[in-house]
Amino acid sequence: MSDDDRDLFDDCDLQDLRRLDPAHPARPGSGRSPAAQAMLGRILEEPHRGAAATGGVRTRPAQRWLLVGAAAAAVAAGLIILPPWGTPDSAFASWTAVPEELPVARLQEQLGELPCDPGTSDGPSVRNGDVVLAEERGHITFLVTATPASMAHCLLVDGHFHSTSWGGVVGPVELGPTEVDTLLAAGAGQGAAEYTAIMGRVGPDVVGVDVHPLASPDDPPGLQGLLPAKVQATVDGGYFGGWWPGGGGQFELTVHLADGSTIERVPAFAHDR
Repeated sequence: MSDDDRDLFDDCDLQDLRRLDPAHPARPGSGRSPAAQAMLGRILEEPHRGAAATGGVRTRPAQRWLLVGAAAAAVAAGLIILPPWGTPDSAFASWTAVPEELPVARLQEQLGELPCDPGTSDGPSVRNGDVVLAEERGHITFLVTATPASMAHCLLVDGHFHSTSWGGVVGPVELGPTEVDTLLAAGAGQGAAEYTAIMGRVGPDVVGVDVHPLASPDDPPGLQGLLPAKVQATVDGGYFGGWWPGGGGQFELTVHLADGSTIERVPAFAHDR
C-alpha cells in the first residue's frame, strides 16, 4: 500500500462512513454488544406455543402504512439514519414485552408539544388526531393517535422523534362488549432498526390484549425463534396498541375480558384464518 493510499484509509471521514456499513463490526456499546443482545435474547427466548384459535373477534383486511419523512428516505436508500441519541438498535435493546402504561396527561407534561410531526404534508399528520394511548418500553415511547378516518403511531426515543406512520380506516364501528377490531398492523425500518406495530379498537369488556407475532411461510427459516412469543399491548379508552423489534407476517391475539375469562389465540385479521 502506498503512502497516499494509507493516508486515504486513515481519513477520519472515511472511517465514519465505514461505521455505517452493515458489514462493519458492531461498535462498542451499541445494541449489538454481547450484553445488549443477551438482554434482548432473554426477552425473546420464551418458546412459541401453537394453540387452536377460538372465540370471535371482529377483523378487517390488513392495511399497509406509509412511511414518511426521514424514516422513508432511510429505507428507500437502504440506510439506517443514526440520530443524535445513538443507534436505533441500541434503543431497541431496552425493549420489554410488558409495557409501562403512560397516561396521556403525563405524556403531555413530560414532552410538552408533541414531537411527532414528520415534517411533510403528505397524508394525515400525527398531530391531527387525538392521542388515544401511550406506553413506554425501555427508552422508547409509543403513542397512537386517532381521527374518525385514520390512525397513526409515533415512536420517540428518549423523547426525540424516531419514526411515524399512518393509515386510513373505515368510519366508526360499534363493537360488541368482547370484540376486538384490529385496524392496522405493519412494519418499518430494516435490519437492527426493524420493528412492527399493531393497533385497533376494543369493546367495553376487553381489559387486555396479548399479541403473538408469527412468521409467514415466505419468511426465512428460523425467524419464528427470533420473534417474541407474546407482546402485551396497552389497552386504554377503547383502543389497543403495541410494538416489538423485528417483523412477523401474521398475528394472533389473546383477549382478556373483565369477567376473568380469556379468548385464546384468535387470528388478528380475517385473511389469516
